[in-house]
Amino acid sequence: MSKFVLLIGPISSIFDYITFVVLLAIFHAWDKPPLFQTGWFVESLLTRTPNIHIIRTAKVPFFESRASVPVIATSLIIAAVGIALPFSWVGCESCSSHW
Repeated sequence: MSKFVLLIGPISSIFDYITFVVLLAIFHAWDKPPLFQTGWFVESLLTRTPNIHIIRTAKVPFFESRASVPVIATSLIIAAVGIALPFSWVGCESCSSHW
């Protein structure tokens, strides 16, 4: 587990910094907090979901060891829902005041 923490922790932080730069410099999210929060949510979900596959085996995931079909399906469903959520009525900022 310490190997996982020492490797994945810094890699995760690098993805966060890249996301911050892209959201702030390219999408101009300085004055658009919902855009920044949504972008960071989707990036975090997509970069953390594969961790399930990394910590479940000592081998190289996807190449030397594949997860069961339910684990792979769940990972894909989580990613798809995370990407679709901001575009749905649940993720609609202007709709939230109505609920």
